[in-house]
Amino acid sequence: MTITTKKKLIYMEFFKKLFGKKEPEMKPDNGNVNQCDSRPVWINALGRVECPGDACPLTCDETCPVFCSSLAMRLSAQNNDVEAIKLHAKALAMEPRITNSWSALGVFYGQLGNHEEAYKCFKKMYELGKRDQTVIKNLLIACENTKRPDEGLKFCNEFDAYNMTLSNKFRTTFYSMKGE
Repeated sequence: MTITTKKKLIYMEFFKKLFGKKEPEMKPDNGNVNQCDSRPVWINALGRVECPGDACPLTCDETCPVFCSSLAMRLSAQNNDVEAIKLHAKALAMEPRITNSWSALGVFYGQLGNHEEAYKCFKKMYELGKRDQTVIKNLLIACENTKRPDEGLKFCNEFDAYNMTLSNKFRTTFYSMKGE
């Protein structure tokens, strides 16, 4: 078995754990080509960039943005954050719609105290349409850390649906920043 075949098998196991036995439907998004070349980007039924599995024309290596992002997640779980950050950045350079990499980079930047970069990562996820509880909470934290009370208050209104108590704590902080 070649190294590429082993990598593909490892990745497919990871893929099946994420989505269960049934893989999500994939289709090539031919209207949106990868920024570094003309390869099609694969979009699942939820509109997210995903690996198409055996239908993929690419090899599972560091020339594939989904592979880079997935490998980065595994390295991060093994506390190899420096390499993980490099791979997330590489994945995003190839395909800027990979929200998992934006999220991971935002968390890394926040942990390193680089709150401005963390804010940019979480804001990018939000702009890409990922607007769940975790994204909005991370944006609230980033707005607080970067002293953006007006924007933070807008996100509080969205976060009310998830956690009114926490949203009100952020709201109090943002009004305090504004001197109100």
